[in-house]
Amino acid sequence: MVIFMAGFPFSGKTYVVEKLDKALGDSALVISPKFLFPPDYDDLDDNQKTETNIVSWRCSLDQLEASFDMNNHEVIIYDTCCASFDAMEYYFRRALDKGHRVVLLYVYAHLDICAKRAGDKWFDSDVIEKYKSNFKTNLPRFVEISNKWFRIDNIEEPDLRDVIEYIRSDGDGEH
Repeated sequence: MVIFMAGFPFSGKTYVVEKLDKALGDSALVISPKFLFPPDYDDLDDNQKTETNIVSWRCSLDQLEASFDMNNHEVIIYDTCCASFDAMEYYFRRALDKGHRVVLLYVYAHLDICAKRAGDKWFDSDVIEKYKSNFKTNLPRFVEISNKWFRIDNIEEPDLRDVIEYIRSDGDGEH
């Protein structure tokens, strides 16, 4: 099973991933562009951060695709915003072609909450508008090519019981 995380920046995707990883133990493999950031990432200037983000994201996608052929983990979790259908469709379809069930986990928090969590790391309004437009257009497209999807409200403490039950049931259930 491959779980693709999706949601606005600072919606709590990584927090949800950490909770899932803890619940699933050794059966989960988590892949994230953040794992490839250098230790001094926070000290980089904006241009260096942008370049690091792009390179890390591309490398993490290579790791993701390579993981489709490994049978070491029952669940692969890819921790990213997953806002661009054009960029991610291939990986959804590739996972399916390799015999994996594909689950989309959309982590939702109101943008005011995301902005508060981000503090001075929050994005310009034009970037957020692009995210909003992308999710409005692309979320239904991602749902369509997934075996299952869940919306996780992450306002206080996300309820992951249905997701964990689904994973432990080997992904049996309707689309």
